[in-house]
Amino acid sequence: MTSVFYHLDTNTWSHDDVESGVSSIGHNRLSIYPIPLQDEKPNVITFHVKKNFTHLGPIVGILTNEDRLPFSGNIKTFKRICKRILKNGGIPVILTPSAFSGNSIKCHTFCFKTKKWIELFSPLPDVIYNRIPSVQYESNDIYKHFREMIARLTIPFFNESYLSKIQTTTILSSNPYLKQYIPETIRLKNEADLQDYLKKWKILYIKKHNSSRGFGVFKLTFINQHSVLIRNAFHVELTKSIHDCWKFLHSLNEDFICQQGIKSELPDGRKFDLRILAHKQEERYILSGIGVRVGTLNGITTHVPRGGSIISLEELPNTLNYSLLQDIVQHTGEALNANDANYFEFSMDIGIQNNHYYIFEINSKPMVFDELEIKEQGLENLVQLFYELSNFKP
Repeated sequence: MTSVFYHLDTNTWSHDDVESGVSSIGHNRLSIYPIPLQDEKPNVITFHVKKNFTHLGPIVGILTNEDRLPFSGNIKTFKRICKRILKNGGIPVILTPSAFSGNSIKCHTFCFKTKKWIELFSPLPDVIYNRIPSVQYESNDIYKHFREMIARLTIPFFNESYLSKIQTTTILSSNPYLKQYIPETIRLKNEADLQDYLKKWKILYIKKHNSSRGFGVFKLTFINQHSVLIRNAFHVELTKSIHDCWKFLHSLNEDFICQQGIKSELPDGRKFDLRILAHKQEERYILSGIGVRVGTLNGITTHVPRGGSIISLEELPNTLNYSLLQDIVQHTGEALNANDANYFEFSMDIGIQNNHYYIFEINSKPMVFDELEIKEQGLENLVQLFYELSNFKP
């Protein structure tokens, strides 16, 4: 494998492939020259890279923001990605939207020898993976300007942005195949609507526009003509009149969706859902893994930080329809990317009621799975995606 060197004292790059002569790195094809190094130098970082003729790389940019110094995000995950890229071949860098300056970026890479983040100046990445951890940051002017610049430069970029509940519901409900797999979703126009649907379905789920990890989700349970039980992810319960419940919904100060409650439950009454991890692979969207999350008794969410737990697939009461789940993933990937979007990695929360599958959530920036097998396969598929998008053979 060819080696590329970064010289810390001069902020310059070189490589060791003397036979190839002048080569290039980065999306902007920075020319670098062969300087064979016989011994490891303390002021030089070595990267083993892949070759696409005389182009070396890829430089994989992991995008985050700078709320904390030197950058925000899941540092443990960044290190895992860096380690796999270094092993398979490539140059992993962590960058922020404000780091660009002409044809170079001020970024960081992790040195596993010194166990430190090292600042360096890199050519433009061959591919950028969006892991900005904040919905709000993606709506500010710095990010919008950065995104426009990346589009002009035609640098491969994914995942586009966070997906709101309203966005995902609109995408799913407008797809002829997928709309059969979402809970019935309605817009509550007035108090009479609330009362009618509570009487009809007995259970409603209210999900705020940008809710995640159980935050901003409420379960409404019909008690009688005059009262409704409101429960949140923190097990706080309030019994209110339907009139006061309607007033409560209008106090949320954020758009929300309202869905029929689906009883995706184990025999003991605990709520469960499947956690699906999916990645783009050429023209297909593939299952990278399936996990199971279980809520507490009477809990409204299965998220582990909210009291949920993990069980194996073998502990489910029924055998899963893997063929159907793969079809759902394929159609979801196609639907998400129908308008030249770049949602090439996503996760889904799927429930099962009476052997019918229901899509509860789609997450464009999946959390890292706890199951080791899914974590490893997801990482492998992600790194293969970096190579695919940057035109380097795995």
